[in-house]
Amino acid sequence: MGSIYVSIKKTLRFLSIILIALFFTGALPWRELRADANIHGDYNCDRLSVTYDQVSTWDVNTQGEFVITNTSEEIVDGWTIKFDFASDVNITSIWNGQDLRNETTAANTLIIGNEVYNAVINPGESVSFGLIMTGSEFAPVAPLSAELIQIQEEIVTEPEITVEEQLTTDPSS
Repeated sequence: MGSIYVSIKKTLRFLSIILIALFFTGALPWRELRADANIHGDYNCDRLSVTYDQVSTWDVNTQGEFVITNTSEEIVDGWTIKFDFASDVNITSIWNGQDLRNETTAANTLIIGNEVYNAVINPGESVSFGLIMTGSEFAPVAPLSAELIQIQEEIVTEPEITVEEQLTTDPSS
């Protein structure tokens, strides 16, 4: 009778350990434990530099922040940047930027343009925008690349001065 009691006790202990292990492994965020999960990126885009930082991630969603810095000597007055990701992404929310994708844009590409209020970037200054992205299987990570596809420089011109000759007739001469 004692050996049956010891056998049942060992079996219950073994099953308890298995259940606890299954509980903990099931509770782990496996989608977020990818070895290739790059949560930061720095990109050189001609006259602008772009920095990406992942703010948070959950399920297949990521909140990211992009900082765009004017590294040139000229004032930038309008910008559009193309970001390529390793997998398909979709924007569910964006602030301080405009989603400029259309039906011909690849599913792994984002095209972001300025808002009216953050179009001008003086030399050495920065603007930022943020977004929430959804991936198809995993939460999106840092873009693979960033490419400046449109920039406008503010052109300061001198006003044109025209001189008109005016002839006056002086009756005293």
